[in-house]
Amino acid sequence: MNRFTIKLTLIYRLVILSVSVSVSALTLAAEPMSIAVSVGQSQANVRQNHVDITHVDDTDSSWSLEFGYQLEKIAIKVGYVDLGEANVELNAESYVPQTYHEQVKAVAPILAEGWTLGVEVPLYQYEQWFVAGQTGFLFWDNKITSQIDIGERLTTKISDTDIYFGVTASYAVSKSWLVGIQYRNYMLDEPVSDVAIKVNYRF
Repeated sequence: MNRFTIKLTLIYRLVILSVSVSVSALTLAAEPMSIAVSVGQSQANVRQNHVDITHVDDTDSSWSLEFGYQLEKIAIKVGYVDLGEANVELNAESYVPQTYHEQVKAVAPILAEGWTLGVEVPLYQYEQWFVAGQTGFLFWDNKITSQIDIGERLTTKISDTDIYFGVTASYAVSKSWLVGIQYRNYMLDEPVSDVAIKVNYRF
C-alpha cells in the first residue's frame, strides 16, 4: 500500500469518525460560538539529504484564526493558518536554472498556509483547566521559488489536502475568555509541527 492510498484511507476514516461524533453530539452548548487567535512557531521535519545543500531554514513564526461551533460533546472548527516560510540553499555551481529549480523542489521544506476544518473533543477538565484533542484537515497551498544569483527566477505552485492532529491546554480566566497553549502536527509528506499560544473567546 503506497502513501497516497494510506492518506485516502485515513481521510475516509476521519470523515466517518467526524460525522459519527457530530450526530451523537447535537445538543448545543450554552455559548456555542467561539473565535480564537494563535501565534507560535512551526518547524518542518526535513528528511531529505542532498550533497549540495549548504543551508536549511525549516522554522518560522506561525499564526492562525479559527471559528468554532460548540456542541455538547465536540466543537466544529473552521480556520485559516499560515505556518510561515522555509528556505533551502544548494551549491549552484553545476546547475542551470531549471535543473536547480527541480533540485530545490525535491528537497525544500514546506511551511504551508491554508484553510482548516476539524473537530475538537474535550479530554480532561479540572476547575478552570481544560485539555482537548483535535483532528481535521488542512487544505493548503505553497509556492517554491528558486533563483541562481541574478539569473532566472522560477516558481512552482503546489497544493494538497492533509490531516492534522493536535492537543490544546487552556485556562478559563473568565466565563468567555480562555488562554492556553496548542500543539499541532500537520501530516504533510514532511510533517510540520506547530506550537502556539492561543487566546479563545466564547460567545
